[in-house]
Amino acid sequence: MLQASTKRDIIESAAKMVKIHTGKGPGNISLSMFNNNLILMFSQFLTPLESELAHKDHNYGLIYSIRNELIDCLSDEWRNLFGQHGLQIANINGAVDIANNQRVLVFTVEK
Repeated sequence: MLQASTKRDIIESAAKMVKIHTGKGPGNISLSMFNNNLILMFSQFLTPLESELAHKDHNYGLIYSIRNELIDCLSDEWRNLFGQHGLQIANINGAVDIANNQRVLVFTVEK
């Protein structure tokens, strides 16, 4: 179980990191823990350009590709963020729900 202050720090750091790398921070972020998985849920995460592409052209594939590539590019930064709180990340997975403007990242914590 994460302490409230640790949870708040992770959420704030995650929001800053996303904003730095995409130019827009998410509207809301929640963090929960299930077994040895930390789950970050982002809402209103699409940039204005991504929203335009999604609604105008339904070009979901491009948005999925970019966002999944971003996970790979930022994997060291995500690991460092959690490492600052004594959490070692073994694996990172994610999913995007473009229609509902939501993103989930699942971080498997080493036991």
